[in-house]
Amino acid sequence: SVRMYAMGLHAYRKREFGIAAETFQAAIDSTGDGPSKVLLERCHKYMEHPPPKDWKGDYLAEGK
Repeated sequence: SVRMYAMGLHAYRKREFGIAAETFQAAIDSTGDGPSKVLLERCHKYMEHPPPKDWKGDYLAEGK
């Protein structure tokens, strides 16, 4: 849902990747939300390899 996505995005931008991942997963489970799938993958990546301290929520694609 849009509400779940917005909540996940808020947590994502605050670097709360675990909370964001749970919220994006809930959005995926309830509606199959495509953007939540993309950000869920990024959350998993950032949980393993956190972005730099000056990160502002941007994402640099590594390929097509």
